[in-house]
Amino acid sequence: MAAASALLARLNDRERRLVTSLLVLLAAALLWTGVIEPLSLHRQKMTGRIDRLTTDLGPMLELEQKIAQLRRQGSKTASATLGEGVSLFSLVSEAASGSVATESVASINPGHQRGAGGQEDDTVELKIESATLPALLDLLGRLESAAPAVYLRRLELRRSYGDRENFDMTVVAAATARP
Repeated sequence: MAAASALLARLNDRERRLVTSLLVLLAAALLWTGVIEPLSLHRQKMTGRIDRLTTDLGPMLELEQKIAQLRRQGSKTASATLGEGVSLFSLVSEAASGSVATESVASINPGHQRGAGGQEDDTVELKIESATLPALLDLLGRLESAAPAVYLRRLELRRSYGDRENFDMTVVAAATARP
């Protein structure tokens, strides 16, 4: 600081004002690019995310009502196949939404595969990214108790890249298709 004061003392008044003005402009530019602009961009992203989540809330509430209605109608079954009106996709989706954050669900893909006995099985591949281990265990517990006919075909669990506390998981749930 003393060296800067000595440098300014050697300059005449006009040069001192010019150097001081340039330093103030430089500080303002650094403050803008380093603090104000990133905060503003973050706020815009969060506002957009809130808008998207608010838009998604209506359909989610409708789905919640439909699920509750299906439960009241006795959609749970103890048979070896999924009962009439019960979708493996909806069971897996409901288990995922009750266990992990919505942002963690990377994809849910329905499909069909031939089982070991040659029968056609409904399958759902669920990919989860960056979720805690307790949340993943809760998800597996929900899948296990969803219906007796639901079983896991494949389970992959690995640590999230760049986040040592969370895990990524891929699970393929299957159920024997109705005859």
